[in-house]
Amino acid sequence: MKPNRILLAFDSFKGSLTSAEVAECVEETIMGINPMIEVDRCLMSDGGEGLLDTMLAVLPLHQEVHTVSDPLGQKIEARFGWDKNQRLAIIESAQANGLPLVPVKNRNPLKTTAYGVGELIRSALDLGAKTIMVGLGGSATNEAGLSILQALGAVIRDEKGHALPIMTGELLTSVKTIDLATLDERLEQTKIIAACDVNNPLTGPNGATYVYGPQKGATEARLAMLEAGMENVRGIITQTTGIDLNTVRGAGAAGGIAGTLHAVLKAELKPGIDVILQAQQFEERIKTVDLAITGEGKSDSQTLMGKVPIGVLSVAKRHGVPAVLVSGIVDDASMMTQIGFAAALTVKPKEEPLEDAIKPGFARRNLRNTIKRLFSEIL
Repeated sequence: MKPNRILLAFDSFKGSLTSAEVAECVEETIMGINPMIEVDRCLMSDGGEGLLDTMLAVLPLHQEVHTVSDPLGQKIEARFGWDKNQRLAIIESAQANGLPLVPVKNRNPLKTTAYGVGELIRSALDLGAKTIMVGLGGSATNEAGLSILQALGAVIRDEKGHALPIMTGELLTSVKTIDLATLDERLEQTKIIAACDVNNPLTGPNGATYVYGPQKGATEARLAMLEAGMENVRGIITQTTGIDLNTVRGAGAAGGIAGTLHAVLKAELKPGIDVILQAQQFEERIKTVDLAITGEGKSDSQTLMGKVPIGVLSVAKRHGVPAVLVSGIVDDASMMTQIGFAAALTVKPKEEPLEDAIKPGFARRNLRNTIKRLFSEIL
């Protein structure tokens, strides 16, 4: 295969390089190999980190900056996109509850909150938003988004009828009722769209806690506590809304935020990758190339749950365009080629410690070497 025109569609290498930085490095390397190749760069996100910058690149959005709570309750500045004419707000939840906001030593989903995401939604309502898209992914939290409801006026009560403080994972088992009487009335006239980065249910072995809790700092003991709390909340939400969140595809996204937004705020759940592909006119762009290269920080079984590379591969397949996977780490390259990738390459050298490999300078060097190997050995 000697490609003449290539489409680059990378998610960020989380904790290392942004989507734009990865694509820029790959394009520069390709140009060094063969300057006659045409390259089309497409910023990507699955709904998590990078969603806002991706949408800012393709929509006429003004950046709003507001002071909100981070996952540990500290005040930070967070951005969202605002289109005054369309009364459209685009919120990247990771701006307020993203895992990178929490130092590694402090990561513990029993102690983290998504309250700041609710504050961003409230700020959008204050501007007059009638449609709010909330990108979900990369969260540090596992409290089913109940703190978001609190930020929007709801009261979460324990079995004695006392209002609980701002929700964190450790309070989930204390929840008895969700009082929506004081919920912000403006939400009734507002369309909420939740762009989900995964399709997991709320609870169970494939749910939010057991699949994503460990990367947020949950030990085995913490996982058991969190899952018990999530099961408790699942039952209460069913009683309150009539919706069992284990029957809702994607309800487990962002530590269960997706499920609560859907059941309580009537949010429409959409795969984040589909939202981005549509905004980027990806279907039309891939028709003009003869190779697509995609990737992310780590490709594993979670990738199959609706991450960027799978979205890119599905569109590429429809149009007969081969797709290559180039990720920081590929857990099982044979699995990736079996599902349709022409090749699956790991950027990180085996002998290099992860803490070194994620440093931007190291990551760029390794990425350049991997692209050179792709062109010399495979293409």
